[in-house]
Amino acid sequence: MKTVSILFISFISLISTTCWANNSPAIFAKNESHNENSISSIGLEIPFGDPHSNFGAYMTSAIGYGNITDKTGDNNNYLTWDTGIKFGYFSDISIYGEVGLDLFELIWDDLNDKDEDKRTYYHEDKEYDYFDTERQDDDIDGYIGIGVGLDLKPFKIDLFTRLRQIDGHNWEAKEHLYSGLQLSVSF
Repeated sequence: MKTVSILFISFISLISTTCWANNSPAIFAKNESHNENSISSIGLEIPFGDPHSNFGAYMTSAIGYGNITDKTGDNNNYLTWDTGIKFGYFSDISIYGEVGLDLFELIWDDLNDKDEDKRTYYHEDKEYDYFDTERQDDDIDGYIGIGVGLDLKPFKIDLFTRLRQIDGHNWEAKEHLYSGLQLSVSF
């Protein structure tokens, strides 16, 4: 997992040093929901790609707060640092796909990625492996989605739908499909 973290952070660093396309960086606020479940975030998006083309991508990063119901009906609240890439056609009207993950969980997973998940026990000179399944059921939260946007310079409105993987050490989200609205201001 440390290798994945290093590669992901290196990729984001490389992206942020490339040229900005026809658009400027923007700050945004967004909310996505499914019934009573919601995730609200504020963040930054930085465009990159060929400045003479409407095809390109945005690197996005947002700090948010989730209020999610798990499969047992319990309510779970958590902080998220969603970081991802939007790729597609960006003009006055945009259409894009996106992928991303929760950097808080990725970093936390790396900090706790010791050899504690697997232990070896010996009984009567025989070796037995024990896996701590409670630690292994917490996957890195991530998403894949699609969206459309309307750019009214300097304001932008996006509507999106995401398929999300959300869980914790002892719970998994009941719902995985979220739709939302993002309002951005370019600077």
